[in-house]
Amino acid sequence: MNRLLICLAALIGPAVLPSVAPAEDFRDRYERWTRQVDSQGNTFFQCKYHYPALNGDSVQYVIWKPNDARKRNYYYWTSDGINYWGKCLAPGATGFNPEKLQWYCYQRLGDVTITLALSQGSCPAPADADPDDWIVAVPAPPR
Repeated sequence: MNRLLICLAALIGPAVLPSVAPAEDFRDRYERWTRQVDSQGNTFFQCKYHYPALNGDSVQYVIWKPNDARKRNYYYWTSDGINYWGKCLAPGATGFNPEKLQWYCYQRLGDVTITLALSQGSCPAPADADPDDWIVAVPAPPR
């Protein structure tokens, strides 16, 4: 429910924040990408996003699937490594703008998952983060 409220708040009153911050101003950090293989043998990449949460430091997982034609243009976000709560356009995707990220949030309603497109430049905060601590930058894809 908190994610839905965050997504709806972003839709109603979007904040436009820069997507790239100088390292000294950026409290959040990304670990290096690691290569993973899913149960069907498909390769994907994962990196951890660390940020200050309301109850201490916390981690989100960023998943990128460059070999999946339907998913290669997005970074997927999850707090448990399994269930995605949102996605954003990945660097190199058509329409990617590092100054105004394009975000989408997922919300489950019973057996149905809906996708909410946020205004370009509106950035969600993880559900356990300070609502003012927006995700303001994404990592470059692995080489």
